[in-house]
Amino acid sequence: MKQFFKMVLAVVVGLLATGLVLTILSTVFAAAIISSSSTPSDSLSKNSVLKIKLSGTILERKLDDPISQILNPKDNTLSLQTLIKAIKVAKESSKVKAIYLDTEGLSSGYSTLTEVRTALEDFKTSGKPIYSYADNLTTGAYYLASLSDSIYLNPSGLVMWSGLGIDIMYKKGLYDKLGIKYQIFKVGKYKSAIEPDSRTDMSEPNREQLKTMLDDLWNEIVSKVSESRDISIDSLMLLADKPMTLQATDEAVKSRMVDSLAYRMDMKDLLAQKLDLEAASDLHFVSPSVVARQSTKEMDMSGDVIAVYYATGVIDGATSTFDDSGIVSKDVAKDLKKLAEDDDVKAVVIRVNSPGGSAYGSEQMWYAIDQLKKVKPVIVSMGDYAASGGYYMSCNADYIFAEPTTVTGSIGIFAEIPNAQELTNKLGLSFDGVKTNKFGSQNSLAFLARPLSNDETMLLQNYIDRGYQLFLKRCADGRHKTTAQIHEVAQGRVWTGVQAINIGLVDQLGGLDDAIAYAKQKAGLEGYSLVSYPAQKTIIEKIFEDGPSLYMRSQLLGKDISRFVHLFVTADQLKQHDCVQARMIYTLND
Repeated sequence: MKQFFKMVLAVVVGLLATGLVLTILSTVFAAAIISSSSTPSDSLSKNSVLKIKLSGTILERKLDDPISQILNPKDNTLSLQTLIKAIKVAKESSKVKAIYLDTEGLSSGYSTLTEVRTALEDFKTSGKPIYSYADNLTTGAYYLASLSDSIYLNPSGLVMWSGLGIDIMYKKGLYDKLGIKYQIFKVGKYKSAIEPDSRTDMSEPNREQLKTMLDDLWNEIVSKVSESRDISIDSLMLLADKPMTLQATDEAVKSRMVDSLAYRMDMKDLLAQKLDLEAASDLHFVSPSVVARQSTKEMDMSGDVIAVYYATGVIDGATSTFDDSGIVSKDVAKDLKKLAEDDDVKAVVIRVNSPGGSAYGSEQMWYAIDQLKKVKPVIVSMGDYAASGGYYMSCNADYIFAEPTTVTGSIGIFAEIPNAQELTNKLGLSFDGVKTNKFGSQNSLAFLARPLSNDETMLLQNYIDRGYQLFLKRCADGRHKTTAQIHEVAQGRVWTGVQAINIGLVDQLGGLDDAIAYAKQKAGLEGYSLVSYPAQKTIIEKIFEDGPSLYMRSQLLGKDISRFVHLFVTADQLKQHDCVQARMIYTLND
């Protein structure tokens, strides 16, 4: 009887706990609904200033997530989609007097920053000013802030202007100590994603391609900053060599990198003076999400749709342990088939922001795009990266846009198979078994605890060679070239958007808006509605799909730990999915 009461009590406590959680969730959702249902026009008033807090990372899209904001209030990720829309609305709205860029540690790809910079340049044609403040200015943040009418820097702050760099962690020495050797199979002398596992330093072909790419990106950045700040390119190069990062802040003023020194707490007063307002209290800061909701465009009643499909992250793998972004090829193929069958969708713009991933998954998406473009125009807009598998899925579009700072190409594939025989011997592990055929044990754990045989090595290299030839053919067919012409610019080599134009891998420089405008023209549309795909998962969907504990951990751990762990899990992801990969691995340091 006592056990029975314990069970009843446990059930009651469980029900109460569940009820409490549901009550909290209901309260949060109710508050979110009330907040989001407020009249947008009430959020803008006379003398509003669009305040863009440039910190954290700018994502392609970000769903409003009230629970995430409560659990992780310091999450400063921004939505590129929302940001661009807010800047456009601010340009047209008579209530928005200026834009204020408040920088606190921005970390985003340069193609994303170029999209924002282009929108800010367009905003300036309205005659309205842009002002910037920063405690510390990274190169990327300065790339944006350089457009400002006035740049203010904290008297104890830094201007991190020292050029670009790429550092790669090589793990072969560690694997040697552990007794693990990687057996490498690749095509293309520039295909370098496997180097961290197989070398202790950078190969000369990789050094060549990365140096060329960095020089091109840096020249683009310096050129834009030179134009905006009216500082010669030679002067900016000399300032980078000092470097500015280690100079006193008054040097930043003398060199005209910034206009004045100020403290953050004084900025509202300074902005009020700049805008000829009587008092700081007359100035009202508004966020991008608030401004973006002030839609001035009349609803299109034609029923015609241009679909913007976002393909972001590693193909068939998450970009990091705590980030659910990623491209699942079977889902993308299914979605594109639905878009092909939707008569209301007149054109599709695919926004690709991916370093690649599964070669098999890339082929599946190539086929889906091939079928889609038979019935409607398909335009690709490249983000920060559209490399390797990211280029594989892009190459078959009717037309390709890239930013000058996009990293693309990397046409090549590889596979790496670990051999942990030395490690298992040290641990005293051994394997024995039976098989019906010569290669019958390839799917067992023992396969990773021995070197590949000559026959296995030959078969796998042949498989990689065939995969590369298929990659070349896909690119050649999509770009209307011969496989020999594609091979000349392939071999795993990465290119910037500017370089890709010159070698025929990309059709035109431009951002997502340019791709949409081109899609409208190709579809022969007068008016249209813009619809984003795939639909972003709501908070409820995430909780039920991933489980409450996983979601809570991802929110509580936050982005800083996520980025740290990313350094160690990136290479591991290569082994979690297909052994044959079409991808690149590295990030820029600025």
